[in-house]
Amino acid sequence: MLVSVIIPTYNAASFVENTLQSVLKQSYTNIEILVVDDGSTDSTQQVIESYQDPRVHFYAREHQGAPGHCRNYGYSIARGETIIYLDSDDYMEPTMIEEMVKCYQEREVDLVICKPRYYDVVNQKVVSNEQEKFFAQDTYTLSNLFEINPFPCNKMYRKSFLQESGVLYLERVFNQDLGYFLSLVFHKPRFTICKQELMEYRIRPNSITTSSRTRKKHMDILHVFDQVFAEYEKTKTYELHDALEKMFIRTMLFKISFFSPLTEKENILKIRAYLYEHSPKWYTSKGFKEYYSSFKQLYNRLLVQYQLYTPIGIYKKVKRGA
Repeated sequence: MLVSVIIPTYNAASFVENTLQSVLKQSYTNIEILVVDDGSTDSTQQVIESYQDPRVHFYAREHQGAPGHCRNYGYSIARGETIIYLDSDDYMEPTMIEEMVKCYQEREVDLVICKPRYYDVVNQKVVSNEQEKFFAQDTYTLSNLFEINPFPCNKMYRKSFLQESGVLYLERVFNQDLGYFLSLVFHKPRFTICKQELMEYRIRPNSITTSSRTRKKHMDILHVFDQVFAEYEKTKTYELHDALEKMFIRTMLFKISFFSPLTEKENILKIRAYLYEHSPKWYTSKGFKEYYSSFKQLYNRLLVQYQLYTPIGIYKKVKRGA
């Protein structure tokens, strides 16, 4: 069975080689590696083309500023039965693909998810994360998939499932991982969890997730949820409403907290309006109550500072379940 590994790149010359080496050293060898470049201006192309391995293929695309179009192009030409989307600074353990293929074939699923390890590049250490609880569970439902990091690097998809869903990555948009993954969840994939720690997600200061483009990144979440809500209505998976609403509210409050109420009020009001548009009584939802009971002090500050609601009003509504 051929596995396609799709790697979008942009000015990744200083670290993509480490990622590529980790793929080439896989114990499972029936793979194709599709490196799709977003118009790099450094030596990324030369680094990739220096490899003589026939499994490595390089494709140069026009710069769009986000990896969505590179992933979509890689998907469109992939020949594998299954697909793994890897970022250009991720690292695969040598048996990652072998173990995921084993889970895929034994359990006849559309999606395999393995446990990731988070590595802080600056401080050169593995860091803990909230995903530990998810991978400690014994049983899983589709609703549980709203609890995990939507990044693609620890997931292997059956290509025919992706084709049937018709879901693609948003292009020229940040946070597209979230929209893509949740849109696929609405198509009810058969999935399994591989609890082995098989890949390393690297946190570095120059990555998209931590760069100076954060303002656009946080506002792009509105485009992402447009995709999510459209797919939700299209598939009519209303049984996932509570899980979706819980994650939506948490994400909106998280995004709002990145903006200054003194100098970036316009962005705050846009996100606030979007929150009320799609969840008018979000402050009485079961999901928000769970967050509020755990982080009252934090949410009281957030709710007042960003004019979402007064803490007294929130407290009364949460308490009586209005």
